[in-house]
Amino acid sequence: MTNTANDNADAPDPGIVKRLDDRAITGDAFEETVLQADSKVVALAFFWAPWCKPCLETAPAVLHAADAYGDRVLLATVNTDREEDLTRKQSVAGLPTVVLFKNGEALDRFVGRNTSALTGAIDTALGVD
Repeated sequence: MTNTANDNADAPDPGIVKRLDDRAITGDAFEETVLQADSKVVALAFFWAPWCKPCLETAPAVLHAADAYGDRVLLATVNTDREEDLTRKQSVAGLPTVVLFKNGEALDRFVGRNTSALTGAIDTALGVD
């Protein structure tokens, strides 16, 4: 059997998976970390799974958006395979899903690959003109 460049074409980028895992949150910590985040902070919950190709394609944009705002945006990633109860409690039906929270309230939800309006929604939640 020969190894071709296409053998790993569908394998997730280990760098992206690690960056998502580094910001992972459990159901036990979700309320304290996301729902009770400081009122000056927008919390993004990114629901994803390692087998979900659109999740892995969307992840760089979500990570970049969160990083661009520094300490004004908290990114919590939720691996839906590990956190099934939290996924159900947050009514996540499709992947990827990004939920934007401010003061414990879900203000916006992005399902699928379309995150083009994410930075605008963050700006609005932060009161940026």
